[in-house]
Amino acid sequence: MAPSPVRALVMIKAISIPFEEVFLSLRKYPAVKQAWGVTGDIDIILYVETRDTRELFDLVKKIREEPWCMSTKTSIILASYPE
Repeated sequence: MAPSPVRALVMIKAISIPFEEVFLSLRKYPAVKQAWGVTGDIDIILYVETRDTRELFDLVKKIREEPWCMSTKTSIILASYPE
């Protein structure tokens, strides 16, 4: 049985560009399963799934290198409802 993936939400503060441009650049990251453009203190929320925390760390590091990314905050999902 394969181990469960590490699931996380990555909250991104971005420069002022259209969400669609960000979404297009996220296509190169297969671990990004869903993305939302939102209002409030952050601009984008990503739902990601990685094999382990090392892969999650590497993914967030790459996202932080994107020219539109100003900062990130990551929360690993411990439980969800419904599962």
